[in-house]
Order: sequence, then structure tokens, then C-alpha cells
Amino acid sequence: MSPKGGAPRRCRLCGEKAALFYAQDSAERPYYWRCPACGFIFLDPRFYPSPSTAKERYLLHDNTAASKGYGEYLESFVRTCVLPFAPPGGSVLDFGSGPQNPSLLSSILLKAGYSCDSYDPVFMPARAWRRKHYGCIILHEVAEHLTRPTFSFSLLAQRLAPEGILAVRTRFPPADRRDFGAWWYRMDITHISFYPPASLQRLAAKLGLSPALTLFPDSLVFVKTPDV
Repeated sequence: MSPKGGAPRRCRLCGEKAALFYAQDSAERPYYWRCPACGFIFLDPRFYPSPSTAKERYLLHDNTAASKGYGEYLESFVRTCVLPFAPPGGSVLDFGSGPQNPSLLSSILLKAGYSCDSYDPVFMPARAWRRKHYGCIILHEVAEHLTRPTFSFSLLAQRLAPEGILAVRTRFPPADRRDFGAWWYRMDITHISFYPPASLQRLAAKLGLSPALTLFPDSLVFVKTPDV
């Protein structure tokens, strides 16, 4: 089954044939595909926002130190998903860091004793990080924006040092299509990729990453096995 004017899609995470998962009641409105093999859900690429529209949306995010609630949200992630797996003193890449320089996450990591590089394809596009290896790479509310998630995760896995960690925070999608249709996280026009834990676990295994933590509703940590 595919919407009028649409063609069946391949999963943008594992490459298997995807099935229509959710469509709104108008041909002009977005529709989404779900992969039966890995569970990944993605917006049909024809409905991606333009780069300028996406940038305008990103600039509306309040990710500064003035946002106490957001700071506490980040600190809880660092305590739960970084500190137990990557001791202070190591190097961290804040991938998709946003418009602030340094990002609030980077500031928190620096205070905790890490060295930190930041990269953002829109706001900090320098690519020196591609020549380095890191003990920890963080995607904090970034994975849902990725247009080529397999490419991005593959590249990041290559930049991890042996026994380095990949820490990801992104909301896990509802399994029911009606719940997905009403889901607040879907409503952000820049959110185009949605990962049940099994979808990222499957990809991680192919990249030589072992699961270290799965924490509902939104967090996963993977460790790079030493022999990869």
C-alpha cells in the first residue's frame, strides 16, 4: 500500500522494504513509512523541510544556560548515560550541538572534567572531528533530525576509540499508528526519523557496537567492542 502519488520506500536505516505506517487525511500532508524488519519509522523524504525552514525552527529552541529546566534535563542525561560509561578526563564529541558556542551540553561536560568538541552541520560545520577518535560521542535529541541515519551512525562509529561509547537520546515512537499520529514528538517539522530501541540495536550490532543501556522513554548507550 502506498499513498496516491507515492512509491514504496526502502528503510533508511537497514535498507529493507518499508510499509506505509501513517498518513494524514490529505494528499498534501505528510505520511510515514515503517520498516517491518527493524521497526524504524521515517517521514517520506518528499516532505522534509527545506534547509532554511529547518534552520528557522532550530533557532526557536531555548537551549541556553538561562533555561534551568533544559540544563537539568541535560545534566540528568550526563549522570545516567555518560558518567557511568566514560570516565571524566576523556574526549567527547557533541554531535549536532546546535547554535550556541559552546553548547550547554559542552559546558556541562567541561565542568565534569571532559574535553569536548562540538559539531553541527548548520551552525558549526567544521569537520576536524572526522580526523579524531573519541571516548564518547553524544547525540542528544539529534538522531530524529538525521536524513541519512545509517551514514551518520556509521561515520560516528568509526570515530569512536576502542571501548568508547555512543550515547543517544531520542524519543522512542509509539507502536500504534493512531498513537503515533497524535504523538507530540512527531509534530516538530524537523523530526523525520524515529527509532524503536530494536532498530538502533540492530544497526549498532552491524557497526561493532554492543548495547550497554536502554532507558525508556528515550535513551540508549552503546560501547565499541575493542576488536573492531
